[in-house]
Amino acid sequence: MNGQIYFDNASTTRLCAEALDAMMPHLTECYGNPSSKKYSLGADARSALEKARETVAAALNAEPDEIYFTSGGTESNNWAISGAAQKTPGGAVVVAATEHHAVLKAAAAQKKFGHETVIVPVDGLGFTDTDALRAALEKKAAVVSVMLANNETGTVTRFGPIEQAAHERGVLLHTDAVQAAGHIPIDVKKLNADMLSISAHKFYGPKGVGALYIKRGTDIGPFVFGGSQERGGRAGTENVAGIAGMAEALRTAAAKIPEETERLCALRDRIIGYIKQNIPHAYINGAEGAFRLPGNVNFSMLYVEGDYMLDLFTQSGFCVSSGSACTSGLPGSSHVIDALYAHSPHRGTVKGTARITLGRYNTEREADALLSALPEIVKKLRDNLLYEEFIKSQGK
Repeated sequence: MNGQIYFDNASTTRLCAEALDAMMPHLTECYGNPSSKKYSLGADARSALEKARETVAAALNAEPDEIYFTSGGTESNNWAISGAAQKTPGGAVVVAATEHHAVLKAAAAQKKFGHETVIVPVDGLGFTDTDALRAALEKKAAVVSVMLANNETGTVTRFGPIEQAAHERGVLLHTDAVQAAGHIPIDVKKLNADMLSISAHKFYGPKGVGALYIKRGTDIGPFVFGGSQERGGRAGTENVAGIAGMAEALRTAAAKIPEETERLCALRDRIIGYIKQNIPHAYINGAEGAFRLPGNVNFSMLYVEGDYMLDLFTQSGFCVSSGSACTSGLPGSSHVIDALYAHSPHRGTVKGTARITLGRYNTEREADALLSALPEIVKKLRDNLLYEEFIKSQGK
């Protein structure tokens, strides 16, 4: 350990002991290829693969033959969108403005195949505008993709109206559940999505492995061509060790949801409450209460440079981010925050954003350390000419 307190669990999580234990046999003595079923090493690998499929399915209330293993959330999202687009020539790909780039860029890539991308706006809390969604679906559409919980703001989607709007028009519905899986209950039968993406390293599993749920009867094209693995949809020898670790991590995380929700919500709300009461001109981004992921705190400040904000957190011993790890280091503000502030008078002045995401291994003592450090961090952040001029303009 480097002495820093890790508050970036939305970026990736620490591998849990249960996942590591499940992986180890397949990294050592049980090394067979699951497609080589004529001898015991291959048959054992196949058995482990199908057991993991059953475990993942059970955690999502799916059927085992609806689970397809992938390399992670990005691949699952790409497969869902491109696979659906293949089956509806000329149909639009309809996505929410706050989707992860794995969805937005996968949608944009379909343009070369004749598919328009329609981006649906969100309100100031990050909820998808269902009226705009219905209007978008007046055109021919191939697929709708709206994430179950936002990776930056933690807003949990009101999924019912979205599901109804898509299926009234007979359009396939995909949801990126990468941030939700293992953190809030997921029941694919209740959600009634046609496809759902998960990624192991977001719920204390290994990196480089994920899954795509594809509801029985959903017709989408294959993603990787070659052998017959994953029922012909995703060719290539399966990552048995990673898949075994993912399954055990998801099983463990799902079982811990009730206790972890209560604990993390309490820590989350303490931090949010402090920010509201003690930091002037700071704004909590996203929904609150039951419509926010248990461990997510995302806030912005007026007239603060984002990079400097993160530098101060790092110098103070805290690992936090400004948003998606996949866009870290890129210039410009987050497209998610821009979408939330699209109609706000503070649009253009809210630049400094911090995402603090708590996880299973964070403690109350660590949250206390953050709250103790915040006054000095804020003091340094507020020491700039733009903020001083803003305060003067307010007559304060």
